[in-house]
Amino acid sequence: MAKPQKLTRHEAEVAFSETDGTFEIVNSADDCGKWVYDPAYPVQRFVGRIVGRTEEETAHDWSLWLESERQDRPEYINDLEAAWLKDPSAVGPVTVAELQDGSIDIGDGWHRIAIAVANGMQTIPAIVGLNCKV
Repeated sequence: MAKPQKLTRHEAEVAFSETDGTFEIVNSADDCGKWVYDPAYPVQRFVGRIVGRTEEETAHDWSLWLESERQDRPEYINDLEAAWLKDPSAVGPVTVAELQDGSIDIGDGWHRIAIAVANGMQTIPAIVGLNCKV
């Protein structure tokens, strides 16, 4: 069996179980106290709590970014948006680290988060690193 790869800051690898539809954390960076799967992570946490962004971060900012991405890759964004709005769990969870200073760091899922914010989704599935080092 191959040795698991060393992950960088705020990263986690997950495996999806086709049998029961759950996710299992199979490898994670050691800078977070614990990684958990949250099938209903609040979307509101992504507005104004991202490392390197100010409190003025708004849903409008996410929408503008999403539309600029849509201009660059319309087919990808449109297909992703349709699938994510239909069934977020089928697309896969985003990865986010909740840092000790109260901010968050998105590891994977920027487009899915932007789609969720722009479309008024309340919750999304997420792999969440808890109590992560800044």
